[in-house]
Amino acid sequence: MKFTIFLVLLLVPIHALSENVTDTKNSKEDEEVTKWLTTGGRLLTGEQKTASFINQIVNNKSNEILGEWIKELDGKMKIDFSLNALGGNNEKTNLSMFYLRPLYESERNLIFSQMSIFDEEQRYIGNFGLGFRNFSYDQMVGFNIFYDHDFSRYHNRYGFGLEYRKKNLKFIGNTYFSASNWRESKDFVDYYEKPADGWDISTEYYSPQYPEFTSSFGYEKYYGHDVALFGKDNRQANPYAFNFGIKWFPIPFFGLEVKENIGKRNKHEEGIKLSLNLGIDELFTGKMHANDLTSNTSLSGGRYDFVSRNNNIVLQYRKMEVIRLKLPTDISGFEGDKKTFNISVNSKYGLKSVQWESHSFFDDGGKLLCNNLSCIVVLPKWKNDGENYWLLQAVAYDFHNNASKKVTMPIYLLSSQVSAEKSHFTVSKNEVLADGASQSYLQINLRTDSGKPITGMSGKLNIISSFTPSKDVIFPGRSKKIKSDIQKPIVGEVKEQADGVYIVPITAGHSAGEMKISVNILNKTFETSIRFLDTLAYLDNISIRLSKDTIVGDGHDSSTIYIEVNDENHNGVTQHGLSVVPKSLTGLESGAITISKIKEISSGKYEADITSTTEYRGDIQLTLFINGKPTNKNVVLKVVDIPSVMISGNPVVGEKLTAISSCKNLCKFQWFIEDKPESEHFVKIEGATNEFYVVKKEDQKKKIKVILGGEHE
Repeated sequence: MKFTIFLVLLLVPIHALSENVTDTKNSKEDEEVTKWLTTGGRLLTGEQKTASFINQIVNNKSNEILGEWIKELDGKMKIDFSLNALGGNNEKTNLSMFYLRPLYESERNLIFSQMSIFDEEQRYIGNFGLGFRNFSYDQMVGFNIFYDHDFSRYHNRYGFGLEYRKKNLKFIGNTYFSASNWRESKDFVDYYEKPADGWDISTEYYSPQYPEFTSSFGYEKYYGHDVALFGKDNRQANPYAFNFGIKWFPIPFFGLEVKENIGKRNKHEEGIKLSLNLGIDELFTGKMHANDLTSNTSLSGGRYDFVSRNNNIVLQYRKMEVIRLKLPTDISGFEGDKKTFNISVNSKYGLKSVQWESHSFFDDGGKLLCNNLSCIVVLPKWKNDGENYWLLQAVAYDFHNNASKKVTMPIYLLSSQVSAEKSHFTVSKNEVLADGASQSYLQINLRTDSGKPITGMSGKLNIISSFTPSKDVIFPGRSKKIKSDIQKPIVGEVKEQADGVYIVPITAGHSAGEMKISVNILNKTFETSIRFLDTLAYLDNISIRLSKDTIVGDGHDSSTIYIEVNDENHNGVTQHGLSVVPKSLTGLESGAITISKIKEISSGKYEADITSTTEYRGDIQLTLFINGKPTNKNVVLKVVDIPSVMISGNPVVGEKLTAISSCKNLCKFQWFIEDKPESEHFVKIEGATNEFYVVKKEDQKKKIKVILGGEHE
């Protein structure tokens, strides 16, 4: 009740309490107001000394100075005193002060700020917001954004809201988002706290017939495991509440609100709120009239309404992990075995006890004996029908009765030793293409000496693998040299496909090489290997050839290289990563020829064009590479000089001219003639491509020449 005296002081207009009031028109009304509020103060405090204390403060000259300063403010102010009953004798009170100030205002638009401060369960909370409202003939639309701060706990929260009013009916929606991390709680020992996220919707109805009454209905929802929507001592998971309320303003500036909140699992809260709701100028001039009550029923009257939202920062709580229990990953053995294990406990308040739970394990004959942190488990007998697998669960408690998280420890019962003769280890493919997607599967079939399947061993299979990539192309059925590790294959998860049958997928990487795999289970080891291939083609079924093995080094002459890549059955293989690498055998190491991009003509068939340069004469070895590694498939291309050519014969119309050169095999010629006499500009004679040419009548007075190769102009 520490705010009661301050509340009554603020409720009463200053001029109504002054001893020198001369306004006779309002003196009677002010006298009644003062009398009513002073009586209310006595009721709130239950103390008879309240009135005299108020008079002492009013007579103080400093109150007049404060009044003159506040007069300079613009806007609207509200002061609420709330008394909420949470059921039984559990009650809470708080004092709230609100201030709304217009920042920009026109006939249709209003931009405003709103601030408030109040106490909630010994927490002082401030709300700072900006809002916008648009008014038309018969409706109002608005939105707002708020920043909420808990001065006592340093929590922060953001809020976004929407408003819509149509004549006498108003709709409100708000959302709330935490802007703080978990902090150590001041309400409960060994707890964290932070703002809870949530939202609410509500409606308000203003009665034209009874303007002093306003009714409201709403719904609110918050999220979290331990949320204090109904107070810190009434926490719930993801709580919600339906809100019902009636406001009564018997005089324009003073109101009484009665509300009821009904929530999850019939949780309820009743509340009474006393409100002083005035403009700043009204508070200090006393210009209050009974006909102001009708303003609530109009849009213009609600222009400066305070934003309706939950200004309280609703908290959620989380228990600290003050005690932690750790058990072995699992236990396995044969029937009757005694297995010793230790438990680990990290506790702030020591260890009081450990509670174990596994009805099926104990019902099947299992036993557990513990001495402090050391335990012995006795495994039950083997069951021919049913699973021989149990989950043993434990919870540790400290001396403050805090519980640890429940920890589970699997227990596997083995029927007998794994039989190396009866068990099998196979692989679906011993050779896999290293394309990053192809797979092979390990299959482990575990059996006892009597041939019974051994089940429940997925988590007990220990798979060890090592991969060594190859520096040379790996073909099916051939082994190659090995070098360092890159982009190795991936060993997948073990799954029990059937009783005692376990499958492990092995997915290829993008590197060829060999993976060695060993599987260890109950002192038995199975080994195998998988080879990852650069290609599915067989080396013997790969060929390369040239369309011609000699070209002239004139920068124009060319040959075509043909590549065929086939598998074991001579079917074409689509092969990525093909390249042809030249190597000079007799001279220049680079710039000898140019090779075009290799194109796939059809399945398994590829080709590329090889063109000479003017820089090189000699032999070039062309080697086929796959994935940057040589296949040892190669051919030799010869690059030769341009042969010399002479013309013999009489250049007379009808006479035959003959090209004489050093070319020996299938030489190609091209004859040229001047386009005009004495022009020295030669053009190709179409069709004249052999060693003979017969002079035509139109060739008279023009020079004729011939070249070897047929590409020069």
